[in-house]
Amino acid sequence: MINKSELVRKTIKEFTTEEGVKYSKKKLSEILYKRHPDLFDDAEHARKIVRNVTGSAGERAKKEYKQIEWKGLNLPEPEKEDYTKVQVDQKKIAILSDIHFPYYDKKALDSALKSSFNFSPDCIILNGDIIDAYHLSSFEKDPKKRSFSYELSMLKNFFEQLRQRFPKARIIYKTGNHCDRYERFILNRIPELIDLNFLSLENVIEAKNWGIEVVKNKRVIKIGHSLNVIHGHELRAGIISPVNIARGFFLKTKASTLGGHHHRTSEHIEHDLNGQFIGCFSTGCLCGLTPQYMPINSHNHGFALVENYGAEFHVRNLKIIDGKVL
Repeated sequence: MINKSELVRKTIKEFTTEEGVKYSKKKLSEILYKRHPDLFDDAEHARKIVRNVTGSAGERAKKEYKQIEWKGLNLPEPEKEDYTKVQVDQKKIAILSDIHFPYYDKKALDSALKSSFNFSPDCIILNGDIIDAYHLSSFEKDPKKRSFSYELSMLKNFFEQLRQRFPKARIIYKTGNHCDRYERFILNRIPELIDLNFLSLENVIEAKNWGIEVVKNKRVIKIGHSLNVIHGHELRAGIISPVNIARGFFLKTKASTLGGHHHRTSEHIEHDLNGQFIGCFSTGCLCGLTPQYMPINSHNHGFALVENYGAEFHVRNLKIIDGKVL
């Protein structure tokens, strides 16, 4: 974009001799308009700028024509959600998801924990839907089913035994869509109490009693430099491939990602044009395979063991059939 003031200065210099300006401001204005009709409305418009540049228009005109400095907007700070990733730098990680207490599969859960124990993990990720929260769902409910308080007592018993068997491991509880039912229930029924700390999920499940970290609000867990752990409900259902869940993760995230939620074991590995490999994995569940809401399905039992090498990782995405780890 041409600066009109600079153009006027160059024109004045062009028509100036040692004795002074060769032409009057009026004549200079006519020359400017004739040369640059696209920049000036008319000769009078050009003359106004000539007067501003030469100072003959007075201080007020100079101030009016002076370029205004951008100082930004005077607005309050924006509201933000914390979606920073939770970093995991431990070397050996066991990942278990979709236990759905009290509707868990005892043989599958025991097999997964036994294999994890033999793996000697220094981190365990409980990757969502560890409880079912059946009576807190928005779906039609059977009043004869176990209460939420019963689920909580089972979960706390599980925490206690898990900590006894893995006393030095970092344990992370990442909430899934079933876990989120609790705080959503509070928000919908008694929103005035949502800010009370003692009603938060981490306090209700008493996670701190066993040194368990709770990761909420769909935040991603990052293992090493490149493997992202999600539960799976963070992604919209429409993107997930009905044939290969892991490929659905790849299409949505375009990054190495491991998740549960869909109760099916799958993997998808691709490399980009630079030869960089991306690996995506979906793990099986550790709950019953014939839930009331979907008794006919393609679910399978499974879990994952991950070795973290920093820039690289190795995933053993294991299936469990009739209590046997494959």
